[in-house]
Amino acid sequence: MKIIEQQYKLNEPAPTQCSYCDEEKNFLMVKPVAMAFNGEVHANVNMTNSTKWICLECLTMDLDAMGHSVDIQEYE
Repeated sequence: MKIIEQQYKLNEPAPTQCSYCDEEKNFLMVKPVAMAFNGEVHANVNMTNSTKWICLECLTMDLDAMGHSVDIQEYE
């Protein structure tokens, strides 16, 4: 098995609100720069200098808007 990444906890404040819906969420991720679906690459171009944090609900809506139906849910 080849290790391709490592995760570690950063010593910085975690965001609490989604950059897209402005709702407080327990799980946020940095919005992907690009995604590949069925042989097509979809790129996201951030028009600001700030990191965009996205919740699972907004990510699901983005994927649906691109024509790719997915079911992503957060489990506690």
